[in-house]
Amino acid sequence: MGWCAVLSNGKKKKKIDSDIDFVDNVGNIIRSFATTKDVVKVESMGEELPNIIKYIIDAANGSNVSVPKLWLDRIPDFIYIEDLKKKYGYKVDNTDVNLVIGEYDDPDNQSQSILTLSLINDGNTIIYGSTGSGKELLISSIIYSSITNYNPDEVNLYIIDFGAETLKMFEKAPQVGNVLYSDDNERIENLFKMLSSILDDRKKLFADYNGSYSFYKEHSNKKIPIITVIINNYEAFNEAYDEEYEDIVLQLTREGSKYGVVFILSTNSTNSIRYKLKQNFRKNLSLQFNDTSDYSDVIPGVGKKIPSKVYGRGLIELDGVFEFQTAYPYKSEKLSEYIKLISKRLRSICKTYAPKIPVLPEIVSIDDVDENISSLSAIPIGISKNTLDIIPFNYKDNGVSLVSALDIYEGREFYKCLISIIGKVSNNIIVIDAIKMLNKEDVSGKYINTNFDSIITDINTNYLKQKEIYEKSNYDEQSLNEFSENVYIIFGISNLISRISEDNKTNFYNALSSSKEYGKDKFIIIDTTDKLKDFNYDDWYKSAVDDSQGVWIGNGISDQYTFKLLTTPRELREEIDEGFGYVVTNGKATLVKLVQRKDDSNG
Repeated sequence: MGWCAVLSNGKKKKKIDSDIDFVDNVGNIIRSFATTKDVVKVESMGEELPNIIKYIIDAANGSNVSVPKLWLDRIPDFIYIEDLKKKYGYKVDNTDVNLVIGEYDDPDNQSQSILTLSLINDGNTIIYGSTGSGKELLISSIIYSSITNYNPDEVNLYIIDFGAETLKMFEKAPQVGNVLYSDDNERIENLFKMLSSILDDRKKLFADYNGSYSFYKEHSNKKIPIITVIINNYEAFNEAYDEEYEDIVLQLTREGSKYGVVFILSTNSTNSIRYKLKQNFRKNLSLQFNDTSDYSDVIPGVGKKIPSKVYGRGLIELDGVFEFQTAYPYKSEKLSEYIKLISKRLRSICKTYAPKIPVLPEIVSIDDVDENISSLSAIPIGISKNTLDIIPFNYKDNGVSLVSALDIYEGREFYKCLISIIGKVSNNIIVIDAIKMLNKEDVSGKYINTNFDSIITDINTNYLKQKEIYEKSNYDEQSLNEFSENVYIIFGISNLISRISEDNKTNFYNALSSSKEYGKDKFIIIDTTDKLKDFNYDDWYKSAVDDSQGVWIGNGISDQYTFKLLTTPRELREEIDEGFGYVVTNGKATLVKLVQRKDDSNG
């Protein structure tokens, strides 16, 4: 059957002349007969074929007749995560952390499907794309899906935003530990320390579970969150720190995914991440590039496929290379407001929160260490500068413990806090101040700064009673239970000794010597290293003092002889700031910021 299109232009058709005129001999019309017809003007309807098709469509619609489309509509430019979840019947997978991030198109099979990112199965991921391609939108979708589908027991996020800092909107979400920016030098350093510590802990924890996060999660019946570290604009981050963290990122990405520590990086170009680091990333998501040849560097087998020039459009390799559209968490103009509202609601619902990155306080207060105060065997001294752990000292097992410095007055605020902390675990604190270090109001217990013979006599009397009962019981430690545990804090032992009688000196030395054996009276002696040096060869000092344990205030630990250190590395010779000191344990010195304030309300 053939067809020839005819154009109906609406013009009048040519009229055939059918009139009859009668003329005379000279040509004059003497009579006429005219035939008249009405001329109908037809409105232009266009070509015939479209009209035929329109007629067929109208007839089909009138009869409720329809046929399937031969191909699917293209994915819209704006799609939303919540709509996709409803459209595809998405359900949260409790065995995985599977995040809705968009929709992809498979034109060869005339199908479209929801696009998800599995933090466990896909692991480390790189998001590529030129400036303005939608990398921050994709990151926002990843974070949004994480916080709306999983609780803080299942996923913890730490975000380093070296882009436009728009990811700040997520900082109040309970699953987000911290959002860090270019000026957060200390927190960024501490984040990587924390991640290294988590990795070491999980290696030990998963040892009996095939060394695998997923195996542990499946068989231990215990919840442990997957740690997701997002670095937005990795090349800016790497440049800002002069590649300082490149090695630690390399190690964490190589080992971390197996233990539930996953990295997601975004970058503008294909050559901003070194090949050695790229090898640790399983998943690549490519948004638009200005140079179309870049796609083949990111997506193997991409051929001539390129994504449409739509914000958030990209390519992904699944069981082939497909175009996808990033889904929006919400309408872009109200996204920040919406995320903040969602985060606030989640925080009110969740009972747990992602841990914050530990930071060394400007001033360490008792409130900062309060949870670690439990007994004399673990009295918090301060916070380690390197690990940010709270560092304790054992005052229970040492009969006589030393605190020393080149200038002991430098530690006055620390001593006040030390007395307060010990007061939380002991009701019998006696401060003997022979150098007027403190005032009575600084001390919660008994304070003595005169008439030292009287208190020394009390110490000796108590010591002799303990000795007598202990020996009569055939050295049974249980026999000493009737005695209360006393903690004596002595400022300036050299001055004290010079101001008591000779008899009291002898008995006092005996009490010090036996303090470890009887275990009821504890002595904390605070004096300069020069003053303590005078007692180094005394019998009481050699029998009661363990010179591999103690606390040092301020600078000069590498040049002192009060404590014996196994090694004196270069760091011990460096100048330290005011408020710092060292806790010496088994000959090893740990640099700490000392507790300097009784509570935060005083600051």
